Amino acid sequence: MLSGLILAVFSELTLARYNSVFDTLNMTGHFFKIVSFGFIFWSVFVKNVRRPYENLYIQKEKLSVNLNDLELNIEEKSALIMNQNKKLALINKKMTDDLIAATEIQKAIFPDFESKIHDLRFSSLLLPCDQLSGDFVNYFKIDDDNLGFYIMDVSGHGVYAAMLGVFASKTIGETIRIEKKNSTKKPEDISSSGFFV
Repeated sequence: MLSGLILAVFSELTLARYNSVFDTLNMTGHFFKIVSFGFIFWSVFVKNVRRPYENLYIQKEKLSVNLNDLELNIEEKSALIMNQNKKLALINKKMTDDLIAATEIQKAIFPDFESKIHDLRFSSLLLPCDQLSGDFVNYFKIDDDNLGFYIMDVSGHGVYAAMLGVFASKTIGETIRIEKKNSTKKPEDISSSGFFV
């Protein structure tokens, strides 16, 4: 723009000093005027029309670079998530297998679901809310004429309640066995707690 303005001033100076139409200054003035108008046209119109497209092209290139970075980031994060999901699936499978094994152990500790002691028939059914529960039932022969039974419900569900239930059941069973072995009293002397005294 500045070059075009300088040439325009120069052309006016040369046009103001010529003596004839065919003079060199006249021709030089017209040449400078055409060149100055070309520069001004180029700076005002061509440059201003081209500038938004150039900016658009630059933004497109930046967007393309950012898009490539985003795609690489997504691929990396997806691979990381898939890896974590595989680890979680393995841990979940192990926990599920452990719960299934614990359920089988708990079922094995229960007395037979259909039992007959003396003339009494016992029947029980375990339907826990979760895979494991703190519920427990047991019936057992004390002697030829007497039997005992208890029902226990540990508050809560799951592994914690089941472990407490198994522990309490085994404690009760062991206490009954020891009391029965060491006791000189008859079953009629059982205290309100249910154990021999």
